[in-house]
Amino acid sequence: MGEADRMTKNHPNRRVFLTALTGGIAIALLSPPPVAFALGLAEAKAQGLLGETDNGYVAMVRDDPGAKAIADQVNARRRQRYQEIAAQRGVDVTAVEALAGKQLIDRAASGEFVRVGGGWMRK
Repeated sequence: MGEADRMTKNHPNRRVFLTALTGGIAIALLSPPPVAFALGLAEAKAQGLLGETDNGYVAMVRDDPGAKAIADQVNARRRQRYQEIAAQRGVDVTAVEALAGKQLIDRAASGEFVRVGGGWMRK
């Protein structure tokens, strides 16, 4: 052990620092995350954070960082799948998006938000 290590180990503020550090980590772990962060798509939709749109993608109904992260992930997967379907069928991706949007809105559960023509409404 070098001289610097011995000085740090025996320093009276070392214990205070480590206590504060571990306490800060515990607080961070125990603090509730943004509402949708730990949720999945179904839960975020059920809580009114996300809704289906007529263009085949989910969008935020209420501003929430966790909901945005979920929407970004879901929409990236959907966009990729819509492009694959459009390429297989030889149609424009917007046609696939519109059909998917209609189907997703039709399947949305009662009480979930849907956006048709620009305005949100509860189904």
